[in-house]
Amino acid sequence: MTSHLLYLLSIPDFCREYKVSRSFAYGLLQDGTLTAVKVGRLTRIRRSDAEAWVAGLATFKSATRKPKPIQSTTWDRRPGTKAKARAKIKTRTSELRAE
Repeated sequence: MTSHLLYLLSIPDFCREYKVSRSFAYGLLQDGTLTAVKVGRLTRIRRSDAEAWVAGLATFKSATRKPKPIQSTTWDRRPGTKAKARAKIKTRTSELRAE
């Protein structure tokens, strides 16, 4: 590999190295966030431009959050809850039939 090729990345090489999709890379080129050069018909991204793009990305710092309290769901686990609900439905249907 010649030395000038080490400084230029093809679009697929850029996507593979920086773990971005092809459409995302072309979007960066289209909005001017990332610049490319033409070598004949070929589109290449300078490695220095790619590294400058990465250096300009916002850093992520995770916030320390308190865990959410676990909501109690004991109402549906109490013994006899389903049986009580079935009994209510039976009494209502029998009342409606009686009318």
